[in-house]
Amino acid sequence: MKCIPSSQADLWLRKIGMKLDDWNRIVYISNDFKASLTQYQAPRDALQLFCFSRHAVEWLPRGDWWLLQLDNSTPFDPDTASLFSPLLASSSGDLDLVENRTFVFEFDAGEERDGRLGLQISNLVFALLLLRCHAYLVSSKSTEGQMLSLQDGFVYLATREQNELKARVLIASYERNPTGSPKWVNEIVARYQK
Repeated sequence: MKCIPSSQADLWLRKIGMKLDDWNRIVYISNDFKASLTQYQAPRDALQLFCFSRHAVEWLPRGDWWLLQLDNSTPFDPDTASLFSPLLASSSGDLDLVENRTFVFEFDAGEERDGRLGLQISNLVFALLLLRCHAYLVSSKSTEGQMLSLQDGFVYLATREQNELKARVLIASYERNPTGSPKWVNEIVARYQK
């Protein structure tokens, strides 16, 4: 994971048809299309929310990198920042989340490390939903506009295509077993237990 400036984030995002707006939100470059959004209220039970976060990150296609953007709606006082700094791999605990709002996670470092990175990202989604933060997550393969948007305890599964069926399938998979992990997490656990 690395923190990058907004100007660099814009370069990465433009490759997938997106950009940062004045409020540090990830938005689509083209104003001509309407995103297909599927809204889901995140569970309030902590264990269910924890498991839901693992399902939610499945919305994005696996790419070479994932970009997490925190918009300006979420204030980070020292108490809140102390929760996020370790999740963002800052051991000093003094990560300035007012100035640093864009984080890149790079994959393809091996199956084990990539799996841990996926867990780190889902832990961030868990904490962001728990504290009702505003954040956006996209991947280098979000070429069809796939975006995971978190706002005030709600998750928005966005895409350029009318792909609501895929969103409903993802949510139904979680709802069948709200305290269970998806397959990718079970595979990580199984490798660890060998």
